[in-house]
Amino acid sequence: MTDKPFKAALFDLDGTLIDSMPYWKTLAEDFLDRRGITPTAEEKHAVERLSLAQSAFYIKNRYCLDESPDQILKEFNMMIDSIYRTDCSLKPGAAEYLAELKRAGIKMALVTITAKKSAKKVTKRLGINGFFSHIVTDLDAGKSKNHPDIYLMAAKKLRSAPEDTAVFEDSVTGGTVAKKAGFKVYAVRDGSNADKFEEFLALCDGPAPWQ
Repeated sequence: MTDKPFKAALFDLDGTLIDSMPYWKTLAEDFLDRRGITPTAEEKHAVERLSLAQSAFYIKNRYCLDESPDQILKEFNMMIDSIYRTDCSLKPGAAEYLAELKRAGIKMALVTITAKKSAKKVTKRLGINGFFSHIVTDLDAGKSKNHPDIYLMAAKKLRSAPEDTAVFEDSVTGGTVAKKAGFKVYAVRDGSNADKFEEFLALCDGPAPWQ
């Protein structure tokens, strides 16, 4: 038996389990810098609200690049893959909490906008891949985290109803969407959400235990 108020748990990856958001924040900017392009503050903000695939389309059209959106997305993923191989670390206490849930018999899955191949690599390198029975991405769901589809798909794979499922998120958008869809949501503090964290936490069921 478990004393947890949920039977299954869905974890975001970047900014939630691993300290990678600083790299994500400058990904599009670094991509454009390789081409001698400096985006405006407005353009940076626009990209920050998009998934990788959406960002590829935006950048292609905004800057009239020769590369196709698929080619841009491929380079994005190569850049992320390189970062994941060497630079990202686990957030303190995250692995211990995953182990606690596993001992309690809680089923777990990852929900991420990171390419599945890259997510598998970084979780394996950091020793947490064995905690998750499934990895669900925005490409699997067909929509970004502006929609609940990715959380609903992951919960279905774990055979758990939203009301019996916890979502751990640093994304204010994702967490808010999951909460509206009936999930229990636990807010993860990260540098990327520092200015909105207290407001985000007020909407959630509590803070993530490892922070």
